[in-house]
Amino acid sequence: IYYTDSLMIGFYQDASQVGIYNVALPTAGLLFIIPESIFVLFVPLMTHYVVKKKKKEFQRLFYKSFWFSFFLNLPIALALIFLPHLIISVLFGKAYVAGSLALSILAIGYFFRLTFLPYTKLLEVLKKQQSILIITLIACVMNVVLNILLIPSYSIIGGALATSLTYVFIGMSNFFLARGYAKEFIQT
Repeated sequence: IYYTDSLMIGFYQDASQVGIYNVALPTAGLLFIIPESIFVLFVPLMTHYVVKKKKKEFQRLFYKSFWFSFFLNLPIALALIFLPHLIISVLFGKAYVAGSLALSILAIGYFFRLTFLPYTKLLEVLKKQQSILIITLIACVMNVVLNILLIPSYSIIGGALATSLTYVFIGMSNFFLARGYAKEFIQT
């Protein structure tokens, strides 16, 4: 999903658009650093609590990881959404400021996806990797179709929309699946 946009922008648009997009894409990807770091620590503990059937401890840790991830990532997301011109011009120079709107759109999609990352990790803890695989495969097809529909008309904005919509789909799908599988461990 991550590189599909770049490849398809390269197919439908010129190389300069790919360059501009490839500034916005990894910049929005900065949002992954904090949540992934948190879950490297919390997933083994969550697994331990599931195996030992310690529901209260699991719930406390699950919600703590959710809120830690959300609130630590929120300022970064807000900066990427509302100050993309400044961030891109400082990091890469004014030549790439054309990717500002794409950065804002990607940041919204990434933040949404990462808000629901605890539910993806919960599916991993519950050994539901097959469900994650199915969601990911559907999301990959969805991303390609959206790119085909959006990039020819909207260029890098279409690519950003395709990725953001795909990440919203992944986040919501994992949320609903995890809630279904883990009724005894999480309160909804």
